[in-house]
Amino acid sequence: MQPELKEEISIYRGILTSQCIAHEIEKIQVSFPTLSETFFNILGERLVINKFNDARLKAAIGFVIDNFKYNTPKIADIIGFDKCVKIYRYDDVLEALDKGKTWNYYSKIRKNGKLYYVKTTDKEQFNLSDEL
Repeated sequence: MQPELKEEISIYRGILTSQCIAHEIEKIQVSFPTLSETFFNILGERLVINKFNDARLKAAIGFVIDNFKYNTPKIADIIGFDKCVKIYRYDDVLEALDKGKTWNYYSKIRKNGKLYYVKTTDKEQFNLSDEL
C-alpha cells in the first residue's frame, strides 16, 4: 500500500492584480505606519514569486491586521498565510470507505492532470473546480 499522501492545495485561485496590491499595501501602511518603503517593495516582489492572487492577498492582509499582536509584521507573516484542503489518492479513499465513509463524502479533482479526491464539503465550501 502507498504511504498516505500529505499534500494539500490552496483554496485560493485567480490572478494577482496591481490594483489589489496597491489597495492592500495601503491598508498595511495605515495599520503599521512604521514599516519602510523597502518593506513594501520586497513584499510586492515576494507576492509575485509566491504566486499570490487577489483573494489570498486580501485574506492575508486582513488576517495580519486583525491578529498581529507585536510592533510590526514581517513579510513572512503575510506570505505564510494560506488556507488549504487536503487531497487524497484513490487508495486513501478506498481505505476510508472500508472504515465507513461513502463515495459521496469525496469529490474528484485533477491536479496537474492527475486524479485526486477532496472532501465534497471542502469542494463545495471553497468552490474548487474540477481541474486545478
